[in-house]
Amino acid sequence: MNDVREAEELDGTEHVEPGEAREAAERAITPSSLLDGENPESREQVDAEHWIAAYSELISYKEALLITSAHQRAYMENPSAQAEAGGVDVVILKRELENFRRRLAFWLLRLDEIKAG
Repeated sequence: MNDVREAEELDGTEHVEPGEAREAAERAITPSSLLDGENPESREQVDAEHWIAAYSELISYKEALLITSAHQRAYMENPSAQAEAGGVDVVILKRELENFRRRLAFWLLRLDEIKAG
């Protein structure tokens, strides 16, 4: 990734098309959503371990975002801003976290099944 694009992503100046945002939001809240390349039919140990690692990282990331969000919202003075942040962003983050925990549980169970033979 080049430095300009990375800076745009960090400071929020990168343009996001409405359709792209809608698709991302839909994917974030849909319980049946899978990550790109994820095949729940796989019976390969390496696949299960890969998805366990991926979902574990995503869970840690979302938990950190929720903690950061809670700290930031606590310092917001405007009740409208606070309500928007808590009523939209936090709701979506929590739903994503639930979905990721569910997918992690699936892959942990799958790994146990694979190991049991």
